[in-house]
Amino acid sequence: MNSCSELSIVALYSIALCINPYIVNYQITSSKCTRQCDYTLVYIYVSSSMVNLVVTGLSQRKAVYIISPHWERITHEIHEKIQRGVTILRGQGGYTGQEHQIVYTVITFRELSRLKRLVSDIDPDAFVVISDTLEVMGQRIGNQPHW
Repeated sequence: MNSCSELSIVALYSIALCINPYIVNYQITSSKCTRQCDYTLVYIYVSSSMVNLVVTGLSQRKAVYIISPHWERITHEIHEKIQRGVTILRGQGGYTGQEHQIVYTVITFRELSRLKRLVSDIDPDAFVVISDTLEVMGQRIGNQPHW
């Protein structure tokens, strides 16, 4: 998609999203929020999800933290099978005070299922935190254009 058509789609959805609250408010005040109101609420949710998908697309990156005693093997497998870099952070358990190595990596949405399968095959008891990123800059993984 070129940027002009993306802007047109975003503008169209933005107009629809601005009008919808008035429609919902009218339906709630003029009737008992029947099936039409429910459909409108679903439409608002689907429309906003579509705008998010058009704007961010599948380029959304995931930040992953993995805490496991098998961190060295997990790190090696991430390098070999997913071809992503990792950063090893030092951590300390808040309750036990025990030192931990935390594997931190940023991956694409498409690589997420492979990473989860890889980690669960090595250590089914690993503690894994996956979060959305707002913006990632850097060679190979960044979702920003390289100027």
